[in-house]
Amino acid sequence: MSLFQKNSNKPLPGQSNDENAVQLALDIGSSKIRLIAGKISKDKTLQVLGYMETPSFGVNKGAVTDIALLSATIAELIRNFTERYKIAVDHLTVGVPSCFSAAENQQGYATVQSGKVTAEDRDSAIKNAKAGIQIIDETKYKVVHIIPQNYITETSSEIYNPIGQYAKKIGVCVHVIGIKLSHIKNIESVLKSINPDLRIDSEVNSDNAASDAVLTESEKEIGVCHIDIGKGTVGVSVYDKKCRVMSFGFNDGGVYIDDDIARFLGLQMGLAEKLRIGYGIAREDYLSEQEQNENLCINSRDPSSPMNIPFNRRDIAILIGNRLTNIFRKVINKIDIEVKIKNMDPLTLGAGFVITGGVANTPYIEYVLENVIFNTGESAEPLGNRKFRIGIPRGVSVEPGVCDEINLFDTDKSVIIGLLRCAQDSIESQLEQKKSQEQGARTGLMHNIIDWFKHEL
Repeated sequence: MSLFQKNSNKPLPGQSNDENAVQLALDIGSSKIRLIAGKISKDKTLQVLGYMETPSFGVNKGAVTDIALLSATIAELIRNFTERYKIAVDHLTVGVPSCFSAAENQQGYATVQSGKVTAEDRDSAIKNAKAGIQIIDETKYKVVHIIPQNYITETSSEIYNPIGQYAKKIGVCVHVIGIKLSHIKNIESVLKSINPDLRIDSEVNSDNAASDAVLTESEKEIGVCHIDIGKGTVGVSVYDKKCRVMSFGFNDGGVYIDDDIARFLGLQMGLAEKLRIGYGIAREDYLSEQEQNENLCINSRDPSSPMNIPFNRRDIAILIGNRLTNIFRKVINKIDIEVKIKNMDPLTLGAGFVITGGVANTPYIEYVLENVIFNTGESAEPLGNRKFRIGIPRGVSVEPGVCDEINLFDTDKSVIIGLLRCAQDSIESQLEQKKSQEQGARTGLMHNIIDWFKHEL
């Protein structure tokens, strides 16, 4: 089952007999750059062996804006990481924001040669599904995820593991995600400038990783919308009946809120960010009467501006709430449009909504989303249940002494934790694909031998 596309023909980490090989992942975010190492067990629980983060430089709104500056930042992070944990950083799984991705659903079919579905038959159907992609232009995008949704035979259209099924034809529905080649090349340029031998195992859609870190299988089965809001990007994944039915992203998030605050008060962006994090909440009506009327001051530290600039917490809350309302409306409108364009059945998200990312730490953010969902008009049908939660990474343990001052169970760590799990999934998928290809080659050779004997005798 090919969920990830192989990046090179070099030996893969984890191909040894050691099932607990160390995996490494890098998250290049707009706020922080994070590097992690760990081992993933068969039940997908994760043991963190090393973790380090540093402020982002050379990145803005998810995009690489200064290759030299970003290279220097990551090089120092890798150097410090290696010195502290004694773990060689020679291969990495790298996250890419959803704003640089495109996604579509496709179907593919293959004839079952023996009458009983094999891994080769299944992979042929997946390959044919990929060949039918229309929205993702492969001259501009690299396909990085081919996620099987369900398989189809003469007996059922809701098969999740077709191997061993008796059928004449096997079909598959897949969710395909591509990432912009220009962004991938920028990241490759950054990492190769640090170390020409540093290998990128796979590129992973960051929201795909975050979903893997925080969502449960039961949530995916009854329907859930996951919204990851970072400093400069928003990523969205929608699941129903265990299948990922939508993926999209756009530029927005914390830095846009900071910009609103900075312009309103005439502040530098750095101070606006401190105001948002230190004093901001998502709903002004959750401030006490005293807090709403209290006037505070912040030191501008700018010689050309007044030393102390007054602000009111209610004003800050209104700015934050308005921006978050726009983000959530954009998400809901996009989902509605996708449902109509693709003639999908109306979505009923039984598990509701899960929010992650640094901005998810904003107090009362879930109530802004609830207000958007259930106040869209009297004739509108509710998209989901009244279930809203902040997502935190699941199934994580930390080696003693690894992260004394870092909380890996915070919602803003969802992407980096998910990337580490995706790193292991990528290796397993590539190994399975290689095994299937080898089996197919042996089967083809045997058929050729049989045909030769038939012809000669």
